[in-house]
Amino acid sequence: MFTTPDRPLDVLAAFPELASRARRATRLHPRRGIPAPGASSVAGPLLWPEDEPWPTCGLAHVVEVERPATPEDREDARRSAEQAAAALARINATFEQAMEPFSAEAADPGSALAAFTAHWYDTQRTVLSAPQEQDRTTVTTEELVTPEQPVPLLPVVQLHAADIPETPFPDSADLVQLLWCPLPHRSAPGLLSRSPGPAPLVVWRAAAALSRSVGARPPVGALDGFVLEQCVVRPEGVTEFPCADALPEPLRSRVLAWDEAQEAGSGPTYRRDLSVAPGMKTGGWPVGPRRVQCDCGSGMGLFLTIPDDGDGAHSWTPLEERARTARHGHDPEFDGPTGFDGAWDELVVFLCERDPRHQVRLVVE
Repeated sequence: MFTTPDRPLDVLAAFPELASRARRATRLHPRRGIPAPGASSVAGPLLWPEDEPWPTCGLAHVVEVERPATPEDREDARRSAEQAAAALARINATFEQAMEPFSAEAADPGSALAAFTAHWYDTQRTVLSAPQEQDRTTVTTEELVTPEQPVPLLPVVQLHAADIPETPFPDSADLVQLLWCPLPHRSAPGLLSRSPGPAPLVVWRAAAALSRSVGARPPVGALDGFVLEQCVVRPEGVTEFPCADALPEPLRSRVLAWDEAQEAGSGPTYRRDLSVAPGMKTGGWPVGPRRVQCDCGSGMGLFLTIPDDGDGAHSWTPLEERARTARHGHDPEFDGPTGFDGAWDELVVFLCERDPRHQVRLVVE
């Protein structure tokens, strides 16, 4: 088992009005390993009925295609380059105006300011010396391609109700499985994303009726970031509060001002240490103030968060692993054990609050 340390200070002592916004989350603490048959896991084999076929995806997915550049492509690239050069000129003018009061120090070749100024312009020269888009003979574009054969979905998580008590389960179900197609999609049922994402499927089951565990191999063309590493999980319940941006005014402004004062004094902050737990988890609060609605009109609650990094600030590091992280520093199996790398920040899955069997919403952020 893993144990999250007590928070560095009592947030309710500073902001008692947060008490009504407390939510339970379950930190899954995934660590690479071979899950026990039938156990809660990440990317492990799933308990599966003998007579039920493995799910597949036949949706169109995004493929990058390189083709010869057309005159229109080169003209578009030329315009973009002109716009970028004009924007850079404006930035440099602002920079030079801001530097005027420090011109004497900047003229001293040995000063830190002179070194910074030289680096500022050296970086620009390096970028400008690179091959320009308008000079390239080929361009890379995205096309939607329908697979010739159905693509087998991959296991993402299998979780027993006893491990994630904050998650609402349908009647007679005590096991939830999330699978997805790891090819990049622009459009898929349940996918809400401006960038390509996986096509999700959630299955609810009664574990007692199942005894066979089944897995699947990654299909050709799968994005590495959507093919997760097998992990064992060690669920642990914690209490979360909303991120500062999701708080109503004037509480939000008070919390942000308090954070600034804490930062100035090198103390724990609400954003980093007291609100949303990092790492892979179920329940709790999302990092942003996002609200998602089901097709039935009901609100949707946070089911699963998959970040593209590890366990966040040191104050959240499990007591059992503090010595390890201090000794080894960055450790891929600790900082990113699932291997997920398919989002800028995180991928989140929402369930309908009226009926969790309704279509899930998957958001790539």
